[in-house]
Amino acid sequence: APDCATQCRARPAHAPTTTLRPRTGWPSCRRRHLRILEGVDDFSDCAAFSLASPRLGLLALRSGLARFKDPLFAVAMRLLLVERFV
Repeated sequence: APDCATQCRARPAHAPTTTLRPRTGWPSCRRRHLRILEGVDDFSDCAAFSLASPRLGLLALRSGLARFKDPLFAVAMRLLLVERFV
C-alpha cells in the first residue's frame, strides 16, 4: 500500500503521471491519521502532536477524540506554548 505522505500531498507539476501511484485522497488519509491519533494516550504528547501538525490537531479535536477534548489537554497545550515562547 502506498504511504500516506505520498497520497496526501499534491503531485509536483514536473512529475510524470506514470511513475506515481494512484492517489486515494484526503478521506482515506484522514481515517488513517485518526487511527494513529487514537493511540496517543498522554496529554503532553497530544499537545505536542497538535503543535507539530496543526491540521491534524484540528482534525482530532473536531472528530471528538476524547484526549483532545479533555481539559487536561488544554493545560498541556498551554504549558507547551509557554515553554516555546519564553
